[in-house]
Amino acid sequence: MMNWQSVWQKRPLPPLLLILLLAFGLRLIGLDSQSLWWDELKTIQRAAMAFPHLMTDLAGHRAHLPLYFMVMQLWHGLGESAFVVRFFSVIWGVVGIAGIFQLGKHIANKRVGLLAALLLAISPFYIWYSQEARMYSFLPALLILAHWALAVAIQKKKLLPWLLYALLMIAAVATHYFSLFVIIAHYIFFVLHFRQLRPQTIRWFLTMLLVGLCLLPLAWFVFTSGNGEAIATVPAWIASIQWSDPLLTIWNFSIGPGIGLGEWYGYSATAVFLFAFVIAMRPARRRKTDQVTYSSLFVRLFIIWFSLPLGLTFLVSLNWPFLPDNPFSLYLDRYLIISLPPFLLMVAWGIDDWATKPSTRFAAAKRWLQSGFILMAMVISGISIWQLNHNPNHLRNDWRSALERINEYPTNNTVVLGQQDIVLPIDYYGDTEIVYVQLPPPDGAAISTSYIAAIRQQIETAVQHSPTAWHIEPFYNHDTHQFPETRRQQLANDSESMAQSWLMANFTMLAQHRLPGIRLTLFELEAGLQN
Repeated sequence: MMNWQSVWQKRPLPPLLLILLLAFGLRLIGLDSQSLWWDELKTIQRAAMAFPHLMTDLAGHRAHLPLYFMVMQLWHGLGESAFVVRFFSVIWGVVGIAGIFQLGKHIANKRVGLLAALLLAISPFYIWYSQEARMYSFLPALLILAHWALAVAIQKKKLLPWLLYALLMIAAVATHYFSLFVIIAHYIFFVLHFRQLRPQTIRWFLTMLLVGLCLLPLAWFVFTSGNGEAIATVPAWIASIQWSDPLLTIWNFSIGPGIGLGEWYGYSATAVFLFAFVIAMRPARRRKTDQVTYSSLFVRLFIIWFSLPLGLTFLVSLNWPFLPDNPFSLYLDRYLIISLPPFLLMVAWGIDDWATKPSTRFAAAKRWLQSGFILMAMVISGISIWQLNHNPNHLRNDWRSALERINEYPTNNTVVLGQQDIVLPIDYYGDTEIVYVQLPPPDGAAISTSYIAAIRQQIETAVQHSPTAWHIEPFYNHDTHQFPETRRQQLANDSESMAQSWLMANFTMLAQHRLPGIRLTLFELEAGLQN
């Protein structure tokens, strides 16, 4: 009797098409249901810039590299709606799934490729970033295709795979700094396996020489722009590293942030994923002296690809005593999405290796357990995806609803108060008649006399336009793993904001609305100034 594993192995195209359709559907459903948040609006702003202005804007911060935004400049001609700008990420999310099938098929078999494609297709973490107008579905797709080209180049004496690998790695490095971790991982792999892969190692170093020459203009741009300090590229809002962070990253890679840490089934599912990953590591320990075992070599490559970005980022983010007194952290799961493909590929490989290993007593049971794993992964992913798209605590900052609420209150002139980061959303979603008045940033841990003087001056400016004003406070999900608890607590507590505390103490609150990631408060200003 033929089982479904045999069908997948002999005729992979029909299940692959179903997986790609599923992936496309999961990414297309609700694509524009959530509001664009600040980072996505910044993508639109940069996509609309002329190329010289784009490079000037990037040079001022150096937090991002230019390729993704250059490509989005071409895409921008199709429109600026949430659906259009996010659809670019949908396409690359599906490309990554097709790519991981090719990679898994090449290094293992068609079953591994299909299972890896299915896991990536239903991954809540990958779906989230495949529905966001940022580079976090574009980048993994480039790296998946680069590893497929590298795997072909290692096994076949052809020039074209090496050129394709070089081109994809140039694109990846020009998209995000963390792609350099992948090059370091490849360096370690080839150095460790120089004896088994001597010709391929020499070709790799020559390829990296070509990659380095092509990236010299980008390196010159990065090191000559800004204020000359490398630390300028590190966002200050990333939370300090915790010892539990790598385990929580694996949690996200397995089931996504939609499953809360208090749910027992989340721990169970993550443990199953880890078990499968460990099983896949077994070929790395096998040694054959008479021939090169490509399966064991590729397992080692994927282990290094997965672990090195996590390990190096963790170590760099620690507060070392010999470093300056201004510690910083780079550890953020969306940056580490480059390690998601090897993790899921290893999980798929482990499940397939365990289920198909010769065994007369438990063969049928193992096939049923493999089917159970797939069912479990789909159910858990479905729960996580539902939470991410319907639980208000998980939703992106709802600027669209915020501006709609403000427009519901009739007034001759609408005045909004806030920090500089509310300008982009107002320009995109707001009415042209909205007057923006910037409030001063805090100048210390407590409200000072100078801060009161500065904020009163801005309030006086606002009163010239209208006796009332909306104070808009965005609360971003800066959690390392995208868990929503911290943002939810900030949103519920008025004392979290110095400006809000002072306004509440000195003016009459007329209305307040709490939306996903945003707090709106309407104040009567004129009477308060007179008092």
